[in-house]
Amino acid sequence: MKNTLKPQICFLICVILLVLSPCLYAQNAAEIDIILETPEVNLSQATRFVLTASEALPEMVDPRSGESAAFAAALANGWLPKGASADRPIKLGELSFLIMKAFNMKGNLLYALFPGPRYSYRELQYQRILPEPGDPRMRVNGVQFLQIVERVLHSLEIGGKTAYEAETERIRTETRAEGRALNRRVEITLLNQD
Repeated sequence: MKNTLKPQICFLICVILLVLSPCLYAQNAAEIDIILETPEVNLSQATRFVLTASEALPEMVDPRSGESAAFAAALANGWLPKGASADRPIKLGELSFLIMKAFNMKGNLLYALFPGPRYSYRELQYQRILPEPGDPRMRVNGVQFLQIVERVLHSLEIGGKTAYEAETERIRTETRAEGRALNRRVEITLLNQD
């Protein structure tokens, strides 16, 4: 019995790389391969990748200087837990907070009042950016990490709306147009009967 999952994973990886390639010019193929093979992405890997993708690295930090500079910048900005070590695996809630801060994403009322991993996780879950099922304490592997970053970039690409919101708006617009056309046909039919 052949393993049919392997071609699907390769295809998924290719799609992710194609989508991310224009936005992640600083990451080379070797770095992406390392992240894909990582069973648990650590804080320094996540901060380097997210800050580079969002172009949120401070101007004095060279993107090629490595993970330590990005980690230090995120820690100094308060985007990571105080006293966090660079080699500790990142949790989904922490990744959510890092993404929302780095990409300067607006959240809901509770996030505005209490910005932190809990409400940033809930906001990204609502926007359908995070994988289902999820838990803010869950550790993130490399494939999940790249999927999340790809979804964030895609949501920002379509005007800050999530894919769900954009699709809902498209359907509403089509429905309104179809409703207006139907109303015109009914009016014409009624006028012809008189």
